[in-house]
Amino acid sequence: MPKRPKQHQLEDLSRAKFQLCLPEKWVIRDKDKDYGIDCEVELFDDDENSTGLLFYVQLKATASKKESEIFNIDFKIDTLEYFKQLEIPVLLARYSQHLDKTYVKWINEVDLTFAKEKAKTFRIKIDKTNEWNEQSEIRIENDLKNVRILNSGSFNFPLSYSINFEDDNIQGLSNSQLKIQLRNELREYSDFLEYKSNDENYLINISIDKNVLLVQTSILKGVFFHNLDKRPKENFIEELSLDILLSLSICMVMVGQIDYCGKIIFDNELENRLIEKEELLLRLLPILISSSYFENSLNLINDALDNQENEIILFPAVASILLKSDTKIKKRIALIESFFKSQLEKAEKLNLDSLIATSRYNLGNFYRSKDRHKESINNYVQAKRYDSNYLKRSYYYREIAGVCFEANKFKFSADFYKKSIELGASNDTKSLLGDALMFSGNYKEADNVFQNYITTTETPNEEFLLKAILLQNIIENEKIDSQNRKPEEADKIAGDKPSIEDIEKAFNKDLLSSLAWFNLGMIKKDDANFQEATFCFAMCASINLWDIEAWTFAFLSFINSGKEGDLLIGSLILKTAYWHNRDEFLMHLYGILEQDNESNAEIIKMIDKILIADNKMNEKSAVLRILDGEKYKEFELKK
Repeated sequence: MPKRPKQHQLEDLSRAKFQLCLPEKWVIRDKDKDYGIDCEVELFDDDENSTGLLFYVQLKATASKKESEIFNIDFKIDTLEYFKQLEIPVLLARYSQHLDKTYVKWINEVDLTFAKEKAKTFRIKIDKTNEWNEQSEIRIENDLKNVRILNSGSFNFPLSYSINFEDDNIQGLSNSQLKIQLRNELREYSDFLEYKSNDENYLINISIDKNVLLVQTSILKGVFFHNLDKRPKENFIEELSLDILLSLSICMVMVGQIDYCGKIIFDNELENRLIEKEELLLRLLPILISSSYFENSLNLINDALDNQENEIILFPAVASILLKSDTKIKKRIALIESFFKSQLEKAEKLNLDSLIATSRYNLGNFYRSKDRHKESINNYVQAKRYDSNYLKRSYYYREIAGVCFEANKFKFSADFYKKSIELGASNDTKSLLGDALMFSGNYKEADNVFQNYITTTETPNEEFLLKAILLQNIIENEKIDSQNRKPEEADKIAGDKPSIEDIEKAFNKDLLSSLAWFNLGMIKKDDANFQEATFCFAMCASINLWDIEAWTFAFLSFINSGKEGDLLIGSLILKTAYWHNRDEFLMHLYGILEQDNESNAEIIKMIDKILIADNKMNEKSAVLRILDGEKYKEFELKK
């Protein structure tokens, strides 16, 4: 008879032992082990009502008699990172058959910063104090309740905290001395923190050993400060208190309360402390900029840049953060503009050409992000006057090309993209060149550039894949390799219920008339020619990327066509539409699908799968692989 492996028997034993630890009113369920989670535990109250509290369990059993093996567990780092990202907390349960004891530890308490560079595994140390006991049930329930409070944002300051020590002596102070002094120092911030003893329920756990400070929101993610042992003893308690507050501000970000993050920093005047912590500053700035503490954040940036050493290191990162701000609030936009102008004024006072050039370039980028094309170009031109080396940089021409494209100066855009590529721009610049050539009316040249981009890129961008396929098709069908586009004349002909003959006349004026393609799509749709309707609507939407109606008609026509040969088009339509219009497109599309019939629920599931899958190019070939539902379809691109 076949025998069950001992490891399987041990795993079953560990599960049974863990279940015996749990209160009878808690329900344990097995989980799909493909994701590394063994069990799920749901908490019920004394009246057998669900509390809505859940946690996952990762069981790890050992038959070893060696303490070094019992209290140390090796995990794949990828697995631990995955566990830490889950919304439901994961409890590690270590069962020792030799000791017949179960030890538990929340995965979120594991500090992965100690992992060696390029290491694939990490050793978790279990302490004997982690043994399951009569207090474990209460502690877990309190932890989970606190998680719910923190995630919901239904808490107010001051937050309750507790202090725990992992070593007997830290910086020459006993635990009792350190606790009293630290607690006394933190009273200065009593509006934000309120001490609770370890046997009480608390939201914030402060854990300290000789080397590490951990500030953790219950059992959620925490913030670690290392090298405490290398700090000077003078002002150690004061410095530690400031770092606890900074950590608390980051914890607020982790639970989605970005305004609380700003409140902690600016109400407690922690700006100078944050400036000293450069890595922390750069991590928090994008958060603070998007909070209601916008003006405080700009003042913080100016203070940080007052130091010349900081300016060299911080300014590129700060400029990038501000340029990525997508605020629509006019006052904030004006303040960001004022910031970049003040940097230019500072550079001009110092009379440093290289600094003036950089300031001009950044100001140009700002104006570009706000579609102020003339001001953008003017500052780019000024930048190269102060530093001619810009003329040797591929990104300089790429930026100008982008501005020209946005200003509908497509021929200039194509010329600048070509220059950027000559100077070694990245391969994706070819896709932008193809786009500029297409809109400038050089269709055949654009087609050649698109094909070159696709065959030399492992994961081509969906938008340009779609445009390449559509463009190749219209060149073949319309027999127009290039054209002096006349969009206004084309739209006059294509408007007001045109015939197919009118639409052909419009194409002779402008092959990229989105109105002509939309109206042709409506004619094809009304004739139930959904395959051609898909193409027409996709062409219209590719010309006008924010036309949600055209994207929706394109995808619905694809669904109705039922043609297997168009699966590639359907996937690219969906991904491109979503990339440019996000949930607004999905709301429009799902609204129509859900009105139709219940069978469309499967289509919605398919849409979700397509949106999270990557396109793949086979190496050294022109065969594109696109996810179609459950599997990839191959599509050979014409040369």
